[in-house]
Amino acid sequence: LLDQPERLLKVFDSLAPVYNEARAIEGYRVNIEGEADFFAAADLRQNDVVRKVNGIEMTNRRRAENLIRRFAQDDLDIVVLELERDGASVKQVYEMR
Repeated sequence: LLDQPERLLKVFDSLAPVYNEARAIEGYRVNIEGEADFFAAADLRQNDVVRKVNGIEMTNRRRAENLIRRFAQDDLDIVVLELERDGASVKQVYEMR
């Protein structure tokens, strides 16, 4: 993905901020617009809401972009996703190799 910025952009564009009543971002909703293989590999599904990654709250785009970039660079040993799926909290743990 890093060698093809247009592909990485499709990953970023597939994550839409979710705002609370105070208009603060409280996560990112998965709306797959491209790179379906990336999302399938991460077991992220349409309409999942990513709340935290490795304990870091997804409260701004910079954080989300940084973590996606680090994932694509293979710069993470463990990835822990905390998300909301169909109204339930889900925690997914991935060991990167």
